[in-house]
Amino acid sequence: MLTVAPIRLPRILDALAVARVFALGVAGLGLATAACDVEPDPDIEVFGDTEDFEDLDALAAAVDPVQTPFADGTRVRLRHAHSDKCIYARGTNTGYTRNWSCWDSPGMVFVLDDAGNGRYRIRHEGTDQCLYTLSTDGAEVGHSECWSDPALEFELIPYMGGYRIRNHADGVSLYGNEWNGGHIRSKADAQDCDLIFYIEDLGPLTGEWTGWLNRDTPGGDGDYELHHLYNSADVCASPSYAICETLDGEPWTSMGENVSCTASGLGCTNASQPDNQCEDYRVKFYCP
Repeated sequence: MLTVAPIRLPRILDALAVARVFALGVAGLGLATAACDVEPDPDIEVFGDTEDFEDLDALAAAVDPVQTPFADGTRVRLRHAHSDKCIYARGTNTGYTRNWSCWDSPGMVFVLDDAGNGRYRIRHEGTDQCLYTLSTDGAEVGHSECWSDPALEFELIPYMGGYRIRNHADGVSLYGNEWNGGHIRSKADAQDCDLIFYIEDLGPLTGEWTGWLNRDTPGGDGDYELHHLYNSADVCASPSYAICETLDGEPWTSMGENVSCTASGLGCTNASQPDNQCEDYRVKFYCP
């Protein structure tokens, strides 16, 4: 079962105070509760006394980021509280992040790498790319090769029952939206429901990923990247997951094609496509 790590601060609010924190944040937005439609996650403990703070930004600023509770290497899913969609990334370097309805997808798994001083690099497990932001308000959040750069480091600030994921260098936070395939963007600090994410601990990785594999082309009947067609030295007999994308690093879900991508691999039949031609796909398998 998924767990959400608690915030660890000196003073725990009771259930009534939790409700008051939520109400205070909504009041700061100038919205009715129904318009926000976000309830504090019951698995996250909220700390501090709301009477000591004028708004939720002040409450968030009082949190010592060094006390953030995620251990180095924690595998997580980043769920947008307002839309209930999860962040996913594609494989290309400097590619952009998007959100999609949450499901048990390796494309939605990120690893929190401890960057020191209470900050994390947020690394996409399947591609080893790290999230980054630009200082421009509304800019698309991308990902690139991970290295020691403040632009790749984030603070996880408790906010209205979830977390604000704020870039240390630029001071902007991740901002989600309600559309499948919509871009994740950066936003200057503000009291806004769309800045709230739940960080779900997925537990440790027990197996390993293959490299990217591409045995077929879309000539003939189509493109078939199925695990049983590969040499046993390349792929295990029973993979648990697969990531499927085009050779250009575009997710298969964004191509508008009739494609099957399961733990067994990818299958695309030319005759089933609007233009009678599949894209050329590649896959990587997770072997437990």
